[in-house]
Amino acid sequence: MCSVKAVRCDSVMQLSGCHACREVIKLNTRRVKLSPLKFFLPIAALIASFSGATHAATDSDIDKLTTYAVMLGRAVGCGLSTGYETSQVGAWMDERFPPGSADQQLYLPIFMAGVQDNAQKQSQGLSPDSCGAVQEQFELVSWP
Repeated sequence: MCSVKAVRCDSVMQLSGCHACREVIKLNTRRVKLSPLKFFLPIAALIASFSGATHAATDSDIDKLTTYAVMLGRAVGCGLSTGYETSQVGAWMDERFPPGSADQQLYLPIFMAGVQDNAQKQSQGLSPDSCGAVQEQFELVSWP
């Protein structure tokens, strides 16, 4: 258990801010085929650093973006209702990555691909978590 928010650590990404949970998540993620999202975000950061465009996204923004993509994708793959949470994330993204900005042009397609990839893997049974575990964790996420 993490002391921050007292949430259970498992392979579903959480916004608990708990370093121990992140380490457990990293270990569990290594045991399964990594999502392309895990590869795209570092590549996107590298591209952004050489593109000359100014990007305001912080490491925290990227962590949240990744968490939201994983959780929303897995929830969609389980058939959970995600309308409210999706609208909350959309509003947060518009605030953090303003429409038309270089950040939005870079991160929005990556986010959408992450949601799609996680939904597909969950629905095909390729996710490390059952839909019961996904639903439990989905309800614990601190949505924006």
